[in-house]
Amino acid sequence: MEQKNYTNKFSFIQQSLDGGEYDVVIKESATLFEVAMKQIFHQAITKLPFADRKELQKAEEEIGKGNKGVDDFTFGQLVGLYRQSKLFKKWESYSNVDLGILTSLDLNSIVEMRNKLTHQGATCSKFEAELVFNYLKNFFASLGLADIEEAVEKVFDSKLTQQKVADNSNKDNTQKKIFNYLENRGLIINPSDESRNISFKVESINFIFETIVKELTNGNHDISSVFYKSGFASGEKFGAIMNEKWELQKDDISLEDKISLWCQFDSDVGWGKLSNNINIDYENFDISGHIELNENFQSYKRVSKNLEDCELMKGYISGVLEQLLSGLETKIECDMGKCPRENPFHKKCIFNISKEVN
Repeated sequence: MEQKNYTNKFSFIQQSLDGGEYDVVIKESATLFEVAMKQIFHQAITKLPFADRKELQKAEEEIGKGNKGVDDFTFGQLVGLYRQSKLFKKWESYSNVDLGILTSLDLNSIVEMRNKLTHQGATCSKFEAELVFNYLKNFFASLGLADIEEAVEKVFDSKLTQQKVADNSNKDNTQKKIFNYLENRGLIINPSDESRNISFKVESINFIFETIVKELTNGNHDISSVFYKSGFASGEKFGAIMNEKWELQKDDISLEDKISLWCQFDSDVGWGKLSNNINIDYENFDISGHIELNENFQSYKRVSKNLEDCELMKGYISGVLEQLLSGLETKIECDMGKCPRENPFHKKCIFNISKEVN
């Protein structure tokens, strides 16, 4: 798992505390609690024994009322999820790691305090801010490291590590990879038949299907519109998650950097190679330029003038960008003069980007 450090965020909270911005301390601490708890849950749902995972999934479904998963839970719902599923106790039992104070921290009071500050315009004292920040530091300290993702993985994998048998005779031996990744092209190849594949998060593909069904059920039989809306909904959801993630990692991250990180991320899943060629006008809240998608999976071995399903990618790009660009609505237009599905000599899909004018 890629390691990420939250030292900068802790420093920001400490500076806010020193500067008397006590409401900021509580709100930012609550945000870090949420990030950590979601990360722990995702590890648990893949590493714990089957019976424990079933209980976690049941609790997630009940608290989300079948309409949303843990990634969309509020802080209060996360606290309820942990309480109902007894996640920390399951974790301790599985890993044989004593989590100490982590299992006894009372987070309900922090939820109530954050909600009053956010929704009721309440104020808080220095003592309350210090108390919440200390809770946060104890929470991270109980994991053993300041890096939440490394800490979570380390604890969950401790049992597996104990079971590994070292192969001292061949330390350079590497695990056989199921798929080959061509980084410079953004392609995933299955070595068993040398065929091209793509990767979707299960949540993402299911969300696309759900949106398609919803649109058709509501009487929308415009194929292009259905594909666009399903792509937009998936991109919007993904963009919101990644935007929060990157802003937590780096306080001063630029919009250009976030777009480039997104292009790099989605180039790793086999869709093709995404490139950022967008210009941002900070003064006028405007945008221009284009996104390139080299060897787009939707144009792979497909030459057709029926391009309705291309709206899926257009919607996805628009949904992601709207989240990364602080709500700026974007208009996405394909450069049809270079469309690989109309002319197979072309390899790059060009998505021209502009500000949507209502």
